[in-house]
Amino acid sequence: MIHTLEAQDNQFVQFILNVTYNQLDDMTTYRSPKHLNMHIVRSLADEPLPVIVWIVGGGFYRVNKDYFLPQLVEFARRGYFVASIEYRITSEAHFPAQLEDVKSAIRFLRANADKYKIDPDRIGVWGESAGGNLAALLGTTAHVPELEGTGDWQGYSSRVQAVVDWYGPTDMTLMPVHTPHPSLYVGASVREHPEKAAKVNPITYITPDVPPFLIMHGDQDTVVPIACSDVFYEALQKAGADVTYYRVKGSGHGAVGFSQPQILNIVQDWFDAKLKGIRTPANG
Repeated sequence: MIHTLEAQDNQFVQFILNVTYNQLDDMTTYRSPKHLNMHIVRSLADEPLPVIVWIVGGGFYRVNKDYFLPQLVEFARRGYFVASIEYRITSEAHFPAQLEDVKSAIRFLRANADKYKIDPDRIGVWGESAGGNLAALLGTTAHVPELEGTGDWQGYSSRVQAVVDWYGPTDMTLMPVHTPHPSLYVGASVREHPEKAAKVNPITYITPDVPPFLIMHGDQDTVVPIACSDVFYEALQKAGADVTYYRVKGSGHGAVGFSQPQILNIVQDWFDAKLKGIRTPANG
């Protein structure tokens, strides 16, 4: 389904909704098709656009790819091809199904780069909460073939060039004891099976060649402790990665609280630097 709205400067915002990026493997495997939305502004120049892939959170048990739409449209208006994706939830499958899905979505975009006029060498991901975990895993597991899964578009890379992690759980053993979501994601008790929990932790897979990371986390977050981002930042630094970290004073959990212009401008400037090579005075 395609919708078009007139924007400023004789440009048009185009919404391409519910595009299937994977298919059923076979009739014996339960794997429902998953979809993504696309948000594009096409100018007369019509150059291949850098890509931002938005991965929504939801505790791994719910996914609404339409969430955060107004903010994503603004990034499209600023010269990005923006895709928001859905993935399997824990009632459908445990890890690594969720990561396999988001990797399949990245491969789908690369496979269709000419069709959608996007730059396959400039793909960034941006996730919040559970989506932050998946975005961070995309950034740290490009060298782990067993996590690619058996999804579609296997001839294309799932590697990304930039990662924004908003308050993602990066070490499940740091999550509150009363929170069931990590164990549902892992498929076993996080505390009784730390070896299984380690497999869902982006921190497990860090290498010196990870892409640039921007981490942002509220210091009043009671859902995902800020310690998750503290240890992740320290591990990336230790590996020599290009990483920037903002501890957001007074902020709790959720993208609504992070929608203030100051924070979104930081994300915008950072993506501009990493995917467009544009540096603003604020970024140095």
